[in-house]
Order: sequence, then structure tokens, then C-alpha cells
Amino acid sequence: MFNINVKRVSQDLLLYVVILFILFLTAINLDNFLTPKKVLGAASNEKVNEQEFWESFLDKNPNYIPGFIETKQMDKANKIDPNYITP
Repeated sequence: MFNINVKRVSQDLLLYVVILFILFLTAINLDNFLTPKKVLGAASNEKVNEQEFWESFLDKNPNYIPGFIETKQMDKANKIDPNYITP
């Protein structure tokens, strides 16, 4: 009689643990679904001046030659690599 009662209690406990686990996974899934995600290259609401963007980008990446070409600073681009721009 004791063995049957223990078996029933362990089954009930296992059932409760499984239900709690499923509820936990559901809550995590809902949280991931409802929070906005940052996507690389997504359009932003901020209007950033292109010149300001390139200036801040070139401050962080001083050897990025295409950035100097975009800002029309050919002398700096030639100083970094004279062979990059062919005449």
C-alpha cells in the first residue's frame, strides 16, 4: 500500500514539474516575441547627417580609405595608401 502511494505522489510531482517547466518556457518565448529586436541595417527614425556620420566613423576608424573617399578627402586617402586610388 505504501508503494502505490509513493508512486502516485512521485507521478503528481513529476506532472507539476513538467507543467511548471512548460509555463517557464512559454513565458520566455513570450518575452522574446514581445521585446523589440535590434537588427543590423534596420532603418532608424533618427536623421543623421551623412557628413557627421562619416566624421564620427573616421574618428573611430582612421585608416578606412573608402570613408575618406566619401568625404572627398583624397589627400588623406593617398597618405594612408598611395596605391589605393589610381590616377
